[in-house]
Amino acid sequence: MTIATLLICLPSFRHTIGITADLLRYDDEVKNSIKAVSVNIIKDKDVRKAAQDFEDSILKLMNTEPKNWDEDFSPMDLLISFGDVVESKAYKFYDDEETFVVSLDSVMDIAEGMVMDKFQHYLDASEEEQIQVMLGELATCGNFDEQCSLWRNWANCDKSGIDDEWILAVGRALMESGNYSPILHRIWITWRAINQGLYFGSSRDSSIPNHYYNEYRKMCYISCLKRIENHPDDIYAMNCAAAIGGRTNMNRFGQNYFGNEAMIERAMMMPNRYPSSDDSDDDSDEE
Repeated sequence: MTIATLLICLPSFRHTIGITADLLRYDDEVKNSIKAVSVNIIKDKDVRKAAQDFEDSILKLMNTEPKNWDEDFSPMDLLISFGDVVESKAYKFYDDEETFVVSLDSVMDIAEGMVMDKFQHYLDASEEEQIQVMLGELATCGNFDEQCSLWRNWANCDKSGIDDEWILAVGRALMESGNYSPILHRIWITWRAINQGLYFGSSRDSSIPNHYYNEYRKMCYISCLKRIENHPDDIYAMNCAAAIGGRTNMNRFGQNYFGNEAMIERAMMMPNRYPSSDDSDDDSDEE
């Protein structure tokens, strides 16, 4: 996902941000902290200027009452403008984005569609036997790609909710192996989302151990870099590295009105475990 897309996906609710800005504009410590951020470490002059403009605009915004903001203005416009400059300088490992997305979708489908016979054995197993069956099938996979594919299908099904501790343990083993798969980023994001909900909570007040999640982010990123070093033309490895490195930390205040971002990521990465009413409508339309 591109930087601009990530920025656009961030919530941009004027009223909420207005209240936050109104509270913070009286806090000198916050203002001084913003002023202390130096943009001089940025080598590119265009990005450096955009960063300085962003910083200056935030400070100006904090000194203006939200009721005096332009009616058509959203504070997120500042962030998006800054992101657009960064995006224009970012390295792209593809020439035609539309063509790349189509090929990437195909690769993802293939990567997640392996060893479906093994996954079916798990689906057919009784509740008492399903863990044993899954661990046995993982052990008989022919390679790391097959293991990652089976793990993703295991996590992404409505039967596996009771297996989460095992899913997390196997996920850690996959990431710690140092091996690469084009869906390694999905392994990490899915693992992080399950781990947060199971052990730390989904509330906005819950502890969010991003330092711990980032240890595994680093492992996966290095695995991608090693793949790229040995296969410098592998654009899917580049995509995987970009998805891992560019992913934001687990957000406390994000798209989820009622909790932290783990709930959103679980629904996004495991739609078969958390089907929505939209999914049902789509199925009906297809039929």
